[in-house]
Amino acid sequence: VSIPILDDLIDEPDETFTVSGTVTSGNTDNTDASGEVTILDNEPTPTVSLSDESVDEDAGSVDVTASLD
Repeated sequence: VSIPILDDLIDEPDETFTVSGTVTSGNTDNTDASGEVTILDNEPTPTVSLSDESVDEDAGSVDVTASLD
């Protein structure tokens, strides 16, 4: 059995599913064969960074830069 796997650019958890089949020919000991497939995600986990800032307390506000890598 060939199951197509498509690559994407989304960081996500690994995906697992079960492939099941029923043997109807009567020539095997097991009639309910199954296997588990795990697709391992190959995108790096993103990292969030926030800038360090120093301001006087009378500044009223501060801008902090956020970036996602």
